Amino acid sequence: MGDDLDTLLDEVERKFCGKVSLSAEDAHGAGAGQKHEKHGDEQRNRSSKCKVPVTSDSDDLDAFIDKLLEEGSGAFAPAKTETSSKGAAVVKKLSSHSGGRKCCPVFIGGSSVQSGIGTATSKRSCDQLRCTSCDFGVLVFDDCEWDRSCDYLFFRNNVPERLKLQPKLRRRHGARSYCCQCHWTSVSELKELTPPLTWVCAGKHQD
Repeated sequence: MGDDLDTLLDEVERKFCGKVSLSAEDAHGAGAGQKHEKHGDEQRNRSSKCKVPVTSDSDDLDAFIDKLLEEGSGAFAPAKTETSSKGAAVVKKLSSHSGGRKCCPVFIGGSSVQSGIGTATSKRSCDQLRCTSCDFGVLVFDDCEWDRSCDYLFFRNNVPERLKLQPKLRRRHGARSYCCQCHWTSVSELKELTPPLTWVCAGKHQD
């Protein structure tokens, strides 16, 4: 009687416990399969999102160089334009400004000698003299000569007032008188400027 009961219990246990175990294994297997399938779908979605067209290294390099060239042409064009415009302005200024031309050598002469820019081939009396000692411009009087009574104090006190210098001028046709605050002379013919006169050409001749 006891043996029969044990046999029956064993049979029931095998019958029902086996189904429970099998069901659990199926459920676990199905869940694992779904999880694995879901993980695979996520990987495929990520791959599709991250997928980019693959180009060769040479294509990337060419595109990069083209971009640099396009940016460079835009960046440097205004600078070139600005430089060229400044250069044109400088050239125009030099061509219209005559202040840069100076006599070489420097001549002085009588009233019959033409005034202007003196050169070795075109000898003219400089009309833009300036003294390097007193830093005054040299005054010129045509058809006049200085009186012998002139002295340093007279010119020091009266230059550059032309009216105050008139009392010491004497009429002489063809002569030309020059003076600053420290030097004076009268000439009738063309001659090259030499010491002790400390006059130089200031280079502001008119065209």
